Amino acid sequence: MSRVRTYLLILSLFPSVTGCVVVDLHTSRKADVRVTYRDTDKPVSDAQIEVSYSYIGYGVFYILRLPKPVSARTDGNGIATLRLASCTQHMNFSVNGNPFAVNKRIYYEGGFPLCIATYNPPYLDVRVTPVK
Repeated sequence: MSRVRTYLLILSLFPSVTGCVVVDLHTSRKADVRVTYRDTDKPVSDAQIEVSYSYIGYGVFYILRLPKPVSARTDGNGIATLRLASCTQHMNFSVNGNPFAVNKRIYYEGGFPLCIATYNPPYLDVRVTPVK
């Protein structure tokens, strides 16, 4: 309860001084990320998966409770377990440095994120499955 009071106090003071304040009210859940080669469907071991969160907006923002970045490496079966957050704006999800688009539907239901690499897209398939 004291954290809520602190956030409310900060929320009421900062806008009167400078910029805008955003409080991210995200949830988090564990998800299995499976990485395979697209042409052979064999698992990719030791693939680096990185997830970070950001806000895209204009002006000065103070973001409270922004989820912390997480990273993991896949095991011999091509699977890594990460704790993902339902950030209200933008999730930066990459596998071996290649960006993938993860939206709210994939966060809640699972699925295949779309690779958004503009040059030389990787020959990888990525599947996100929420752990129940």
